[in-house]
Amino acid sequence: MDEPNYNITDSSGTVVGQIGVTSGGDPIVSKPGGGSVIVTDDGVEIPGDADVGGSLSTGEAIITNQTSIKVQKDTGQNFTTADGRTVVTWESVSEDNLGEFDLSTNEFTPDQDGEFLVIVQIRLSGGSSGDVLTLDLGTGGDNKKARSTRAKAGKPTNIRLVDKVELSAGTAYTAGIENFTSDDTIQATGGENFLKIWRIPE
Repeated sequence: MDEPNYNITDSSGTVVGQIGVTSGGDPIVSKPGGGSVIVTDDGVEIPGDADVGGSLSTGEAIITNQTSIKVQKDTGQNFTTADGRTVVTWESVSEDNLGEFDLSTNEFTPDQDGEFLVIVQIRLSGGSSGDVLTLDLGTGGDNKKARSTRAKAGKPTNIRLVDKVELSAGTAYTAGIENFTSDDTIQATGGENFLKIWRIPE
């Protein structure tokens, strides 16, 4: 910190902490020879390593150096058996803390190699009972990193993919849907169609 404004002393007069201001004008509380906490307009910063003894309650927290993706689809999308794998087109991004999702191409391109938790759900309103459905995350063709297959039980039907997968940095991945039996439609419905991806810390 810059020059401290106040010393914090114990009952014997020993200085056990200081309150001051950083060069950027933010309040800072520090312990001589120990750690410090800075209060900024965006929240609280803890320079260096932070040791939390016990529980830490944050409400909703985002690990800023790890992938956290949430995208949605609220309108319908028709696809046919003749098309084979159809890329799911997304419409809104509610979370993308590293800027890895391109809404214009519907592609997720990770910045880092690693293991990722992937959850995709699509609601289908066309086709027929008994149709074979596949939902995947991949790069097209047979290059599917994760895949879920089920038979349609009726209309409408949800198909969901939940998997932990190894993804490569710089490779663009899309969610793909296919009905091997009939032409089909992704139903226009709020909250039912989504893609969520988190990188699992090493």
